[in-house]
Amino acid sequence: MKVNVTEQGLIIPKEFLTGIQAVEIRRDRDQIILTPSVASNPSQVESVSSVPKTPLGKRLRELRAKIVASGEPLLTAEDIDREIDEQRNRFKEVET
Repeated sequence: MKVNVTEQGLIIPKEFLTGIQAVEIRRDRDQIILTPSVASNPSQVESVSSVPKTPLGKRLRELRAKIVASGEPLLTAEDIDREIDEQRNRFKEVET
């Protein structure tokens, strides 16, 4: 989709912003990058302010943006620990 830049700036179609309340806008060389900065749950509002310094960091930030845009809730630290434990237990069962 191509849109024109006006004196006020740029209008992003609403369908691209479903479930998003705020975005981080940054410029990376010749690209303007919009990253959702609000989780699907308003209580999980979080600003995304750091710029990734490595290809892995950039890829992780892109994956996070896709998850947030999809409406899928982000995992808490406890959720991540639980998933790691489940995977470790699954491997232990396979070994025995």
